[in-house]
Amino acid sequence: MSAVATAINNAFSSGQPPFQVVRYDLPRPDTFTLQTRQRVGIGYRECLIVGGQVRENETRILFKVFEFEHLPDLNLLGGLLKLTGNIKITSEDAKFAKEKAEKFKTRIEEGVQIVKEKIRKGL
Repeated sequence: MSAVATAINNAFSSGQPPFQVVRYDLPRPDTFTLQTRQRVGIGYRECLIVGGQVRENETRILFKVFEFEHLPDLNLLGGLLKLTGNIKITSEDAKFAKEKAEKFKTRIEEGVQIVKEKIRKGL
C-alpha cells in the first residue's frame, strides 16, 4: 500500500501542472490520505485522495476536487496572525453571470481530468 501512496504522492508533487502537497498520511498500513493544492488564477484547486487496500494487490482510490475562486487563508506566526483574501466582482449583467458560471464549470471539469491523469501516472 505504501508503494501506491508514494507513487501517487510523487505524481502530484512533480510534473506539470504543479500541485503543492498539503498533507500526506498513512494512518494505517492499508490506507493513505493525500491533500493537494494548485493555484488557478486568483483561486485554487484542492484535491483530497483516499486509498485503501480492498484485497491482495487491489487498491480502491477515491478522490474529490474542490474549486475555489479566492486564495486560501494564510496562518502566520504559528496561527497568531491570520490573513484572509477576498475578491468580489459584482455585475448585474446576466450575460456576464452566465459566462462566469460556464467558465467555472469548465474549470471544474478540467480539474477532475487533471487529477485523474495524475493518479493514473502515479499508478
